[in-house]
Amino acid sequence: MKEKSNMFKFFKNRLTRSLCGAFLLLVLATLAFLWTAQIVFFEPRYIKIVSSEIEEQVLLLTDDLSDLDIVSLWDNPLRNISAMISGRVLLIDEKGDIIFSFSAGIPGKTDDEEVRLLGTQLSAEFHPAVIGGERIRRFFHGSERGYFTILAMGIPVQYQGRNAALIIYHSLFAVHTLLDINRRQLVVLSIILPFAACILVIILVRALQKVDTLQKEIIANVSHELRSPLSLIMGYTNMVRDITWNDDKERDDNLNLILREANRLSMMVDDIMDLSQLEAGCTTLHRAPVNLYEIVTQEVDSGKRAASLYNIKIDLTSFTETITANVDALKISSVLRNLLNNAINHTEDGGIITVTIDQKDSAALVSVANPGQPIPRKELDVIWERYQRVQHQAGRKEGTGIGLAIVRTILKAHGCKYGVVSENGVNTFWFSVCIE
Repeated sequence: MKEKSNMFKFFKNRLTRSLCGAFLLLVLATLAFLWTAQIVFFEPRYIKIVSSEIEEQVLLLTDDLSDLDIVSLWDNPLRNISAMISGRVLLIDEKGDIIFSFSAGIPGKTDDEEVRLLGTQLSAEFHPAVIGGERIRRFFHGSERGYFTILAMGIPVQYQGRNAALIIYHSLFAVHTLLDINRRQLVVLSIILPFAACILVIILVRALQKVDTLQKEIIANVSHELRSPLSLIMGYTNMVRDITWNDDKERDDNLNLILREANRLSMMVDDIMDLSQLEAGCTTLHRAPVNLYEIVTQEVDSGKRAASLYNIKIDLTSFTETITANVDALKISSVLRNLLNNAINHTEDGGIITVTIDQKDSAALVSVANPGQPIPRKELDVIWERYQRVQHQAGRKEGTGIGLAIVRTILKAHGCKYGVVSENGVNTFWFSVCIE
């Protein structure tokens, strides 16, 4: 009952109905086009092509019938034509008498009742015009074994110095069998395509619903994160204006808090803009040989100022102070800044964050380790996605939740390996950079 209810809600969704309608209309229009093209264009054209090929082959074999021996039936080219088309061939003289009769390569009696009736019918239809030198091709319809087309051709020829008419009577039953197979395939396609379209719509709608849910979460998270510094800025601004404006120390403290929250708000906007541009491919890397150690040192020094607010220490150790790497210095600085901010947000007051640069083969391995709650194993991969706040259950809940997404995007653009290890009460985020 629950599954039925969910499916009902699924198809009740306006987006689902709109996509279903659009896809079904597209499928129906495609099927209508295929059926129209098959019946109106392809089938008649195929029959015409087959008929033209038969006519060309017949003409090659009937250039000159003057030397035909009425007794020599088995070496007769008319027999070969009859066998080739698996049809009936009649040679009729000027008087309308049947000279030769072949059916599927087998000689027939010219006075046979069926042959005589067929000769009389075709002679009346074709004989005068063909004897007069006109080549005729016409189609009739038969229904003895189902609806099919019969090709009848009249070709003027010379037999023993006299005008004669060569009548070809060929059933295109085999052609119609092939066309019938094509129609059956179209029927199957007409049944499968709507179901396939519905399944595709369900998959697309579910994906769009996930995107819609993520978008709502993004709006909710960003709104919440922006609201906090804005509330503080407005509250303390009013306080400075109305209460502490004449108390120098308290006023300075409040103004510093306002400035800090304004900077935090600016960083949030910058992070959101940076991630949007990176994921949209609107930014390019400006690689140049730089000293990786200097980049790490600068960001560690900057991070120490933020960490000191919580009495947190940041220690840096490196295997050397000269590490040449061909990277975008600003982007790698952003990587380190976000990893340090993430570590500060999830380290208890008085804790120690360890930044380490080790050499591994021809690469420098940079790691940022902070003590904190272990990250669940199933969350180690999704933690790099936008607005994944796995560690915030024990953190300060500062930031926009996209810092690690920025880290991932920049490192992927550089072709760097990266990851996270959570064990023994320490969470270590790392990445490697090729060095020269």
